[in-house]
Amino acid sequence: MQRSLVLAAIGLVLLSSAGGLMYGRALEHRTLLELREQYQGAFRAAAAGDMAEARAALRAGQRANSVHVRVIDAHTHWIKLATLILMVSAVLPLCGWSASGQRRFAAALLGGAVLFPAGVLLQVPFPGVSLQTVAAVGALLVIGAMVMLVRALFHAAGTTQ
Repeated sequence: MQRSLVLAAIGLVLLSSAGGLMYGRALEHRTLLELREQYQGAFRAAAAGDMAEARAALRAGQRANSVHVRVIDAHTHWIKLATLILMVSAVLPLCGWSASGQRRFAAALLGGAVLFPAGVLLQVPFPGVSLQTVAAVGALLVIGAMVMLVRALFHAAGTTQ
């Protein structure tokens, strides 16, 4: 199971890095220019006394910023979760779990590591509560898996908590 977790973590890093590279090369510059233009337009409109136009430009800038932040967040979450999976794989043999226990743990951890950032990223084209729920379920799976790991490590060390 250790090997599977290491390979999955490397896969997550590679996929996230490729996606981050594509975003950076294809879209980030354009997004940052759009943000600059929207916020400059808002300041110009406010200076001219056109508060309706200033608010509209701010809303457009906030939408563009939200997209940018979600893409960056998903990218960094995948890499951070892959790093966590690599660290966890090093201590997995110390837990004393059976092969089926290790598989359940790995499924929860990997499932959460995929669902959480995917739910965040998919909110860009499909905003709404359902994908926020997917992200939250993914985060809860990761948290639950980590609780399982800590309990198993305490139990294996002879310190029951």
